[in-house]
Parts: sequence; structure tokens; C-alpha cells
Amino acid sequence: MVGHDCVAIETNLNEEDTAAEKRRPSNKLAAASCFSRLFFTWPYPLMRIGLTRTIEESDLPEILPIDSSKYNIELMDRIWKEEKERCSTIWKKRQKKNNNKKMKRPQASLHRAIVVYFLRSTWMVQLQIFLEMTARIVQALALGYLIEYFNHPSSSASTLGGYFWAGVVIVTGAIILLMMHLQFFATWRKGMQLRIAAIAAIYSKSLKLPSVGEHHTASSGQIINLATNDVERFLLACTTGSYLWWGPLQAIAVLIVGVNVIGPAFVAGYVLLFIFVLLQFFLGKRFAYLRSKVAVITDSRVNLLSQAISGVRVMKMSGWEQEFEERIVKVRQQEINQVQQANRLKAWNEALYFSSSVITTLIILTVHVTTGGVITERIVFTTLTLINIVQFTMWSVGMFRVHQPHPKVFRVF
Repeated sequence: MVGHDCVAIETNLNEEDTAAEKRRPSNKLAAASCFSRLFFTWPYPLMRIGLTRTIEESDLPEILPIDSSKYNIELMDRIWKEEKERCSTIWKKRQKKNNNKKMKRPQASLHRAIVVYFLRSTWMVQLQIFLEMTARIVQALALGYLIEYFNHPSSSASTLGGYFWAGVVIVTGAIILLMMHLQFFATWRKGMQLRIAAIAAIYSKSLKLPSVGEHHTASSGQIINLATNDVERFLLACTTGSYLWWGPLQAIAVLIVGVNVIGPAFVAGYVLLFIFVLLQFFLGKRFAYLRSKVAVITDSRVNLLSQAISGVRVMKMSGWEQEFEERIVKVRQQEINQVQQANRLKAWNEALYFSSSVITTLIILTVHVTTGGVITERIVFTTLTLINIVQFTMWSVGMFRVHQPHPKVFRVF
């Protein structure tokens, strides 16, 4: 009877879940027009419901197939198989070329497979980033000419020029706004899909792990830390990963424009900015190292807590409460110490980020005046804006170094 009751309850739950899925409204993004995608009007029906009452689960739209865990885990499996087939094909060609001599078989790389998939699926994002970066440089030049106009308004021709540069600032600002939000949404969604695939792989493989008697048995703390902490890095890595190749290209473009605007003095400040960027990279690498240490300590703490909860009866009967409390507090203190060190480095990195642009601009203007140059409003504002553009891009590259997916995440596939 108990078995029949359990089966009946499970059947009812499945029927309720299926009915709830059927009651869900359709996803507006699937049928959204270009205008709706560009200005993000497709989520408005859901937000309009939130203005009148509390949003319930039945109000949430259905999940698109491309965002489902089944689709993404199958996609990741297909990507991994294609990578292994590619390595096998390369190995066979090399053997055939060298008359079947013994050669080292090339190793398949999941890093490479994911990067290739990311580039293939986000080619439109690369175009959006190019438009955004170009608009930022053009806006910096237009802002300098606009400020120069306000300080020297003399003729009708200059009045028309003022309107022109104001229009350029407005148009480039609109391009930056739209392209930035579009590429952020696309890359964040791509990172979410990779995270969903990683969590699905963790769940699938955790069901196959032996419970006892194996040296490679994973603890619950390791699994929880993988599924809650490490997979989150896919999100931030995808949003900043494209700057790895766009950042240097933009830096070269800004250097050319800066030399044409202010002269060789811009190179002196660029060298200093490069030193600041290297220092930020070092702090980011150190911060990533401390985060990995925190992850190991967190694994041991969660494992201790799991043992204490699962064996609470034995612990109470044997009087081991004090022992477990001291061990957990000791591990927690180690974790806090590492977190504090990481936060100190993060604070230094933030301070360096907000001060480096001002220091670099000051050095550029000082060298410019020392070499006989004249400071104008256009030179000051254009230089400061160009330095801020490069600094933001290089900071995004540094953020990728900090938030790149941990190697443990790739081992779950």
C-alpha cells in the first residue's frame, strides 16, 4: 500500500508540474522584433504585472529551449566530442605524413572548445563591441571640439560647428548606450548557459559517484562549492572575455589618436598607464590565488559541517560537541583571514583604478608643457577621456584574469 501511495503522490506531483508548465505564458523574447530587442521592450508585460501585484511563479514565462539544462548539457557534450574528433584527425594526418611513426597524440582541450564555441555564437557581439569602442573614441574627440567651441564662440560658421559636434556627442552616446547593453545581455546569457551546462554535468556525475570505498570520492563540500561558487565565474568571464583581443586593438587606436591630438607627450603617459595596468594584473592574479585558497578552506568547512549534521546523534552521545565546535571555528577563522587578505588587495586595486587616470593625465600634460606645448581645453578633456577609455578596457581584461573559470569546473564535463 505504501508503494502504491508513493507512486500516486509522485504521479500527482508530475501532473501538477506539467499543468504549471502549460499555464506559463509564452516567452516574449522568442517572438520579439528587432525594435523590441534593441530597446528591451519585450520584458515590459512581466514588469507591468509587477507594478500591480506580486509576481507569482505562474507569471514567469516558459524557458526557451536554448536556455534549458538538457539543451546545454547536450551541446557541451557535442562540443567536447568535436574537439576530440579534431585532435584525432590531426593525429592521423601527422602519422600519415610521417609514415606512421610513433608520435605524441595531441590532447583535447575543453578550454579551446569553449572559446571557439563562444566566438562562433557571439560574432554579433564582437561587431557591437567594435561599434561601441569606435563610438567612445569619436565621442572623446567630439567632446574636446565642443568644449573648445563654448570657449571661443565667434562666427556663424563656428555656431554650425558647435551644433555638429553636439550632435556627434549625442549620436555616439546613443550608440554606446545601446551597444553596451546589447553585448552585456548577450554575453551574460551565454555565461548563464555555460553555467547551466556545468551544474547539469555536476548533478549528472554526482549521481554516479560511489558512496564509500573509493579514493576519488568527492565530498559534499566540494560539490556544493563547485555548484555555487566556481560555476559563477562563467558569467563574469563571458562578459569580459572579448576584451582580451579588443583591448589591445583599442589601446593602439587610442595611442594613435592621442599622439595626433597632443603630440609625443601622450606616449610618456601611456608608458605610465601601462605600468599601472601591469600592477593591476599582478593584483588580480594575486586576488585569484587567494580566492582559490578560500575555496579549498570553504570545502573543508562545509565538509566538517556536513559531518557534524549527519552524525549529530553520535556526536551528542560521545560528548564531541566542543571538539567539533573548535575545529569548525578554527577552519572558519582561516577562511576569514584569507577573505580579508583578498579584500585588501581588491581595495588596493579599486584605489589604483580610480587614481591612475588622473595621475596619467597629469604626467601627459606636464610633459607637454615642459616640451613647449600649450594647454587648451580641448587637449585636457580629450586626453582625460581617452585615458579613461583605455583604463576601462584594460580593467575589463584584468577582471577576466580574476574571474576566469577555475580548472576544477572544466573537470566536471
